[in-house]
Amino acid sequence: MKNSHIDVTIDFREYGLHQTYDLRIPVQITIKQLLRELMDILNVERSKRSSSAIKVKTKGLVLADDDLLMNYPVTNGDVLTVLDQKVISEEGAINYDREKDRA
Repeated sequence: MKNSHIDVTIDFREYGLHQTYDLRIPVQITIKQLLRELMDILNVERSKRSSSAIKVKTKGLVLADDDLLMNYPVTNGDVLTVLDQKVISEEGAINYDREKDRA
């Protein structure tokens, strides 16, 4: 049976906060929900239109919005880097704001 939680480091430096946090987080959570809850707890303002994305550098993963952690090889000890909108575009992740504007 898989673990229901993992111990990770959340790195906000690329988001502009210059801080990291060692946390135990559930794996049955979307990236959007995880970041929304973390930013609420930390009192971090974010644009309602911004995409939610993280990068797991050691595994070459960029996860966004509705991706569930449990569906990816994110494990204990990983560093999850929170990406801002500019970095998301540079990393090649889907820019959901632009796709919505085209619809």
